[in-house]
Amino acid sequence: MNMKLIVPIFTCISLFPAVQIEAQKRPNIVFILADDLGYADLAGYGNSFHETPVLDKLAKQGIKFTNAFTACAVCSPTRASIQTGRYPVKTGVTDWIPGLLKKNTILETPRTKTFLDINEITIGEVFKKDGYRTALLGKWHLGDDLQHRPEKQGYDDVFLKEDWGFNKGYYNPAVKTKQWDTIKGNPDYLNDKMNVVASRLLEKYATEKKPFFMMLCYNAVHEPIEPPADLFLHYKNKQSDGLWKKPDYAALTQSLDRSIGKVLQTITDLKLSDNTIIVFTSDNGGLSRETSNYPYSLGKGYYHDGGIRVPLIMVWKGKIKGNQQSGQRIISMDYFPTLLDLAGLPLEPKAHADGRSFLKNILNGQKLSRDTLYWHYPHYHGAGETPCSSMILGSFKFIRHYEGNSKELYDLSDDTGETNNLALQNPGKVNEMELMLDKWLKETDAILPLKSMNYNPQPDNTKKIKGAKKILNEE
Repeated sequence: MNMKLIVPIFTCISLFPAVQIEAQKRPNIVFILADDLGYADLAGYGNSFHETPVLDKLAKQGIKFTNAFTACAVCSPTRASIQTGRYPVKTGVTDWIPGLLKKNTILETPRTKTFLDINEITIGEVFKKDGYRTALLGKWHLGDDLQHRPEKQGYDDVFLKEDWGFNKGYYNPAVKTKQWDTIKGNPDYLNDKMNVVASRLLEKYATEKKPFFMMLCYNAVHEPIEPPADLFLHYKNKQSDGLWKKPDYAALTQSLDRSIGKVLQTITDLKLSDNTIIVFTSDNGGLSRETSNYPYSLGKGYYHDGGIRVPLIMVWKGKIKGNQQSGQRIISMDYFPTLLDLAGLPLEPKAHADGRSFLKNILNGQKLSRDTLYWHYPHYHGAGETPCSSMILGSFKFIRHYEGNSKELYDLSDDTGETNNLALQNPGKVNEMELMLDKWLKETDAILPLKSMNYNPQPDNTKKIKGAKKILNEE
């Protein structure tokens, strides 16, 4: 039975004062999702080497969040959570698709679901049901077959650069579709393709009476690091006095910034700015070999904060006050209900079951009452992470690794870099959080890794599974 047909329509009262917005006056939404962009990759978030004038200006026009987390330290699970408002463990997408199979490991790990189930209710479907035109451009990475593409999940206009979601290159991308090839003035560079397609669709939507919900999902700054030549030369000759000093990565980051700027300029030229909500964030932390996530430790693939903290900017001219900064703790599932709330649409709690609207925080700084967040990653990751579960309770962060049952406890209030493991000093807090974590894992039917009966201590023999040939296994 298709559960989408029987989910009731809830009529919860929106927190937004303009709840009775007429359909033709509902705000447009452009949700911009970067790939592998770390918390500190923008100049406005403290990077002393990168230049990101567009996004820095955008942050000043609205609200910048300094405590935004992703639902996973890798791509696909976070994207599934943004789409559904649910924890990855509930969607079954718990690792990047199709995942990494490592032979001869201490633990046997489950296989992630290789698609977002068609019965999941997506944010695209809800906005479409409420009269919006919907679009998804760029990277989907939630199922490569025709049955699980975004067209089946509520998106009217879809332009994908897709091969299991991987990026094989920015220049003349090897993976093309007829959609890309039919773009008038089709540029060679992938980031440029993105802003051209987005601008064409925005021009189309400007002539229609319906509001629109557009997800603009860049492959940047995912490897391979292939920046435009002009920006690379600029950074190659630039002196660095800090942690961020890779000219190719800096140039790719500014290329992303420049592309977004062209989309924002199109919105301005079409006189859509006053009624368009802009959201910018990333799917996980930055990859440590390419960037520094300082002051947070480690990076993509890991459950220290460097792997799960990201920039988050939200703008709505005339509605969201500018020059705001919020320390409200946000996670990927929260975008679904918050955007419905901003649009004056009814919330649907059974759809976005794990998300919380943070509208009141945007409007008046009121904090959410939620005190806990959870993560579960029962896999090995190419960057080095082993199967683990984690949670935050107040200011405390707890991580449990299933190899050797090692435990980490940090007080984030005075140890943002997670350098001082308090597990041995504070066994009471460890016990409290571990009991809560186990309860949550049981309630969500989480699959745990098991001890392998075939493990033989010797160097790992990593093998990419079928369907992921010639692809970096650190995804």
